[in-house]
Amino acid sequence: MKIAIFRGHNTIYNTGAVGIRKEDDLINEVAFKVIDKLKNFGQDVIDCTPTEAEFKYIKSTTDSLSLRCKKANTANVDMVVSIHFNAYNGQAHGTEVLYVSEKGKDLAQPIQNEIVKLGYTNRGVKKRTNLYVLNYTIAPAILIECCFCDSNIDMNLYDSDKIATAIVQGLLHVEGKFILTEPTATKSQIDEWADERFLDGSYKELLDIYWTECTAKEINPVIPFAQMCYETGFLYKISSTAGIDASYHNPCGLKTSQGGSDTSSSAHKKFKNWSEGITAHLDHLSLYLGLEGYPKAYSPDPRHFSWLKGKVKVVEDLGSTWTNSSTYSDTLLKFIKEIEDTIVEENNCSEELKELKVKYSKLENQIKTLLEEQDNLKKQNQTLKDEKENLITLGNKYKALLIEIARYVKEKTDVLNK
Repeated sequence: MKIAIFRGHNTIYNTGAVGIRKEDDLINEVAFKVIDKLKNFGQDVIDCTPTEAEFKYIKSTTDSLSLRCKKANTANVDMVVSIHFNAYNGQAHGTEVLYVSEKGKDLAQPIQNEIVKLGYTNRGVKKRTNLYVLNYTIAPAILIECCFCDSNIDMNLYDSDKIATAIVQGLLHVEGKFILTEPTATKSQIDEWADERFLDGSYKELLDIYWTECTAKEINPVIPFAQMCYETGFLYKISSTAGIDASYHNPCGLKTSQGGSDTSSSAHKKFKNWSEGITAHLDHLSLYLGLEGYPKAYSPDPRHFSWLKGKVKVVEDLGSTWTNSSTYSDTLLKFIKEIEDTIVEENNCSEELKELKVKYSKLENQIKTLLEEQDNLKKQNQTLKDEKENLITLGNKYKALLIEIARYVKEKTDVLNK
């Protein structure tokens, strides 16, 4: 499916509202995430927003809108999605999706439903016949007013990733828990939840690796970590039916390329350390998710088969793809919900807070050093200025002296010539 995304406003002669946040900034935060998520689901996405190089063709708001519509029409897209934020003197709040055609209405309602689930007031889907982008695109078009940028209520709720996920779920009619999202819990929440379930703190090494690698891939780290807990029985607190243990460094039950019985230890891949095992886990999951660059030319994943690409969109899909179990996804969702609901005591100084304090302290020292260097440079600059002024003064004195000498020589020469 080919989808056109219009990042509302964001051009000369056509800037958005300014509230608690600037509409243009909010639009970009959400729209770029929508584009990335749609591409991760294998959709062909075109950003029809005019580029800076095209600003020379824009002399009015109509020019800006016309350029977007022409791009979408020329590309023969299947649908047009224009992303905006509302504003009304801080007196209104909520979400609404605008349409002009019945096909547009069919696109609008699922998106409206998904955004409302995030807690925004439901202002409904509304037919609008006076909007340029709805009237001058060939494909069915909608305009999403995500929420109000001048509303304290909406801005307190605002989360760009959650809104982007809701839009994609509504567009693609995907129900379930997305895997490709920002973290839905903090590292401290995962740590707190895990601390009560593992025999010891050995999981912390794995958590560090999952957190780092998942956030780099834009995979919600809560999900692979929960998967590891289930697959390893909390690092073999519950014995493995396959007879494997922590020495396998296999966090997700990956088998060898040849495969074999679920209860055979020889059928399961043995990795050299947890880092390699977790990389294999995430490569396998990334392949299932159909991420760009997968399958990789080389991966420690022994079952990195191209035919697995794109089989999974949400956690619920894992029960019929990763394994064949009616309870697998339900158990993962239970773990995930428990992690997300975990309360971390404020007086319990988390590792994240410690890391932030260390980073803050380092930055403070760096800033202090830079300020000292700046002061030194100012002093040096002032010294150079003083020296320059002294040299100019001295030069002027020499110049005056030379003129005086020249005058004296001339006078003496004139006397001698007489």
